[in-house]
Order: sequence, then C-alpha cells, then structure tokens
Amino acid sequence: MEEELKSCPICGETQYIGYYYEDDNEVSVLCHQCTFETHVHRSEKSAARDWNALPRRLRWTKEKPTQSEQYWYKDKNGMSLVDVNLEENTVLFFSYDVIAYLDELTGEWSGPIPEPEENER
Repeated sequence: MEEELKSCPICGETQYIGYYYEDDNEVSVLCHQCTFETHVHRSEKSAARDWNALPRRLRWTKEKPTQSEQYWYKDKNGMSLVDVNLEENTVLFFSYDVIAYLDELTGEWSGPIPEPEENER
C-alpha cells in the first residue's frame, strides 16, 4: 500500500506533491509549487517516510510580518520567497528581484522561515 504524502513542510501545498525519479534506483518527494525536495532515496516508501517526518511549523496568515526576516508570501499571482525589511517598510521578492512596500501587499504570509538546523554527527 502506497504511503499518503503530507502537505509540503515549506509552503503548505497539498495537491502538487509527488515522487520525482532521478533514475530507476533513485527517487525523492518533490513539491511542484515551491520545488522543495527530499534527499534521494532508493524506494518510494523511504522517500515518503523522510517527507512525512519533516516538521510542519509554518502556517498561512493575513497578518503582516512583525520582524525583519524571510517569509513566504502568496496572493492571486502565486507564491514567492521574500525578504521583509520593517525599517524600510519593504519586501524584496527574490524570484523577481522586485521590491514592494509592505503596506501595499494584501496576500497571505508564512514565517518567519527558521534557519536550518545543523545535523549532529
């Protein structure tokens, strides 16, 4: 029985999550919305376990950011990784290299995005 894949831990996408095959012996789970992907595995079962074990802490909200950090932002035009600067009231959209004013944006926010944790070896 195929294991059900949870939502994307980064952007929260639920529909466009699937397996990505590097070749016959390598598979990962990929979110086609934000392109987040697991490590390469030798089986769908292992890749699904890795994907489903990832923490899902970020939630979407209409409330504007309260600190200068990186966030996900989405509106009717799609979703983007952004850098919020509260001192300047600006938002840098990395994917488009465009700056907008925070007060003018009416979409949803998710974040701040936490820094990755280092693996202990």
